Amino acid sequence: MAYHNFLCFVLMQLLYGMLLFLHGTNNFGDIIKAFFILMMTAIAVAETLALTPEIVKGLDALGMVFSILERKAIINPDDHELIILANIKGDIEFQDVSFKYSTRPYICVLQNLNLKIPSGKTVALVGTSGSGKSTMISLIMRFYDPSSGSILIDGHDIRKPQLFSTTIYENIRYGNNGATEIEIMKSAKVANAHEFISKMPDGYATLAIRDPNYQKGKNKGAILKDPSILLLDEATSTLDSSSEKVVQEALTKVMRRRTNIIVAHRFLTIRDADSIIVMHQGKVVEIGNHKELIGSPRSLYA
Repeated sequence: MAYHNFLCFVLMQLLYGMLLFLHGTNNFGDIIKAFFILMMTAIAVAETLALTPEIVKGLDALGMVFSILERKAIINPDDHELIILANIKGDIEFQDVSFKYSTRPYICVLQNLNLKIPSGKTVALVGTSGSGKSTMISLIMRFYDPSSGSILIDGHDIRKPQLFSTTIYENIRYGNNGATEIEIMKSAKVANAHEFISKMPDGYATLAIRDPNYQKGKNKGAILKDPSILLLDEATSTLDSSSEKVVQEALTKVMRRRTNIIVAHRFLTIRDADSIIVMHQGKVVEIGNHKELIGSPRSLYA
């Protein structure tokens, strides 16, 4: 059908041009020029119309991009009224915390959560997927604010104090901006990571966010920074058994004398925790160490 329409269009143009030529209105050259101009214009318009659905999609996508760029963050990173905690002891407390994601306001991820984590203790968060474990980590890091309730660090609401995707080198140096290259490599060796980093094509210049071994190296910045609180969300979940053992040995050294919160499913990661918190549907249903929880026949943990 398209070819028939195009053929009719050409014949009509030629017929009309021939009539103009016979009556002496136009010369042959002008007729041919007009014919090709009209033909090329018609083809261009037809191709543009064929792309109309894609153009509309592109405009919709562009509108979404600008809406994100123009959106104002709920958490103001430039709030000048925030206090600076020079020395953090590491006590963490959830006070009646509830949370819903803005994209799923009908689902309460955490419900009236009350929990105290003493400084210097290692606490493991366990539970089925969707029970709120990783959400608790995100709230402590203040990627989000609670829908209600408060989270305290050393008695201070984390909304009041001032509490990273680059190369592996920058990820490690983030813990101490004044660190030398030798110190950075030493910290990687402590984490048993120097060997596999050196084997990468770009070595320490490898972009961690794109690197398949990112999970293996993401704890080195914590070693150099020597923080009071260490948060580990499935730190060894992507490793094979031999790599997990190596990283776990390094983590055991790093976790001494600091508050550690571990989100994990693997037994090796959680068995030695001072306290295991069992989450279910956004609530704490059990608390105890491995021996206590596994010894209870009705325990969800068991």
